[in-house]
Amino acid sequence: MKNVVRLITAILILIGASVWVHGADQKRGEIPYDELEETDVTKVKSVVNHRSIFRRLKKIEFTGTSKVYEFLLTRLKFSADAVRALKIENYRVTVKEDGTLTADDGAGATGVFQLVYEKPGKRIYYAVGKYKGSLFRLKGRAVAVLEFEEAESKKKKMYNWVDLYFRIDNIVLSTVVRVISPIIGPLVDKKIGYFLGATQRICQRVTEDPKKVYDAVRNSKDVSKDDLAAFKDEFLSDRNP
Repeated sequence: MKNVVRLITAILILIGASVWVHGADQKRGEIPYDELEETDVTKVKSVVNHRSIFRRLKKIEFTGTSKVYEFLLTRLKFSADAVRALKIENYRVTVKEDGTLTADDGAGATGVFQLVYEKPGKRIYYAVGKYKGSLFRLKGRAVAVLEFEEAESKKKKMYNWVDLYFRIDNIVLSTVVRVISPIIGPLVDKKIGYFLGATQRICQRVTEDPKKVYDAVRNSKDVSKDDLAAFKDEFLSDRNP
């Protein structure tokens, strides 16, 4: 069962979250279908309406700022490269020509994910992935609704919320997962927290010492010059102390 969870969580690696906007017309975790592209509505509903598991993670507090988190979210490949350079985790993210991203955890789980909704308060991702193990192979889809906000009363503290929908494409396995979801739910939370923790840890390190992070990644053959220059300009230039 851990492999089932790993399949979905692996294709959501390094997905941070985005700024939460307060307002009476915005509910946490809501999916604004009327603002999605028609093709994306179909894909998202195919997971949400036929989900095998739904999990709403509790609010997570971690060190960071909106500025840092937004940068890491916008440049997911750089985030993955930095995570490896700092020996936090060993995931890889690449950007395809069509703008979608591929992810590989190096342990049999691979996937493609795309941003289907982006506003200064919410981002929604759709993902398709597979797991190739020694005993069996799995395919699945996921939708992640990601939100965060900077704490008003605490300096350099962030709050993170995540809604996750999983759909296992194997009908029999999907049915089994639904039945035992009360048992494996906490395991899902733990696994998701593990992957999101990588993003949160890199966010903390950039917030506390961006120069140290820059020095750690500057010689990495995986980090693009454009990403490195953007990081330096954003966090190390004189006008951005």
